[in-house]
Amino acid sequence: MKPCHLFFVSAFLALAVHAEDLIPTAAVDSIPPTHTFIQVRSQIKGGAPKEIVNDGVDASESDKYESKLYKTIGTYWYINVEKNMPLIGVGEVRFKFYVRANGMIDQITTISSSGQADVLKAVSLRAIREGLPLEPFSDNMKKERGDGYWEEIVFAIR
Repeated sequence: MKPCHLFFVSAFLALAVHAEDLIPTAAVDSIPPTHTFIQVRSQIKGGAPKEIVNDGVDASESDKYESKLYKTIGTYWYINVEKNMPLIGVGEVRFKFYVRANGMIDQITTISSSGQADVLKAVSLRAIREGLPLEPFSDNMKKERGDGYWEEIVFAIR
């Protein structure tokens, strides 16, 4: 499956774009993120879209798990952004973290940030942590991903 970036134009509209369709920006010494949350300052409404990635019948167990991860983080992120919007400046922050088979996330690292990202960083970090623990990996998922996997997510206010 190709990495997919999701650009949230509003709380109810997501545009999925495959990595090869994106225009490259500044190089980062890491793998490209598999998920991007972007919010335009004037269009904040709480809650994440119901379907932000393919979690249908044809999706693999990994895809379904990642979909739940993105929905959980996205829901908390949109709520936190809405509550803190007067304090959040325009900016972008990229996190890398490890998703463990037991459903916990650790080794959360800020890879890069730009703009006025201090409050955005705090709000985004809170969104990653608030949905924990996620459900543990199933036996099939453990076969696919072992003890866990690395994930990158970008949060942006434009």
